[in-house]
Amino acid sequence: MSEKSTIEERIENLKEAGAIQRENGHWDFRGVDISQCNLEDIELEHALYDTQTRWPEGFDYKNFYEAHVELNLQGEKLERQTEEDSFDF
Repeated sequence: MSEKSTIEERIENLKEAGAIQRENGHWDFRGVDISQCNLEDIELEHALYDTQTRWPEGFDYKNFYEAHVELNLQGEKLERQTEEDSFDF
């Protein structure tokens, strides 16, 4: 991918990698390898990700506001939206 790609191209590349952009504009990166994607100017607030998400090298995923999806003991999905909580890989 070109470093000087447009925002539309960057969004298309994320979708081609398997990322889902919800109707509200929020991204779902759970289980997706976006390591080859350019995240410049991509709105990451409220993005969902998990331990399977692969980030671009050097990208500090813990430094943006995130909504984590975890599994409780019964296997039901729970969603937390906090700045303090983050996955440790």
